[in-house]
Amino acid sequence: MAQELGITRMHFLLNDVVFNLSDGKFSLPPADSNTARLKISDVTHLGAELFSANPNLAHDDPARSLRLIGLILSKVSNVNAALFFVPKKGCPPQQVSARFAELSFPIMTELVNQQAKGNMTPGYVNSQVWARLPG
Repeated sequence: MAQELGITRMHFLLNDVVFNLSDGKFSLPPADSNTARLKISDVTHLGAELFSANPNLAHDDPARSLRLIGLILSKVSNVNAALFFVPKKGCPPQQVSARFAELSFPIMTELVNQQAKGNMTPGYVNSQVWARLPG
């Protein structure tokens, strides 16, 4: 069980990239920062703005992606996956849909392994994660 909590909590799936949160490049925002007043809806809107401007954000800007993950986890600590679906680059942020999930140990492990092999694609992630979830 401890190992399961380790891999699922040390990794976060953002769109089609799994980020390792234990590699020293990740931190939660300070509790006393201005971000403490944000609600999850504010963070979701921020994510929608970022992904609308750059649908490939998770690949193109890992540092910004990690900051977004930190904001998400500071508001909803029980998730380890987020999807920001952008219908068209530059679309209004209101058209970007967001989903959050808590992935199981076997699914996250498989994603980590597939990414290490260079086999992660949006289609693969969708079939293994988002298409299997209700809603």
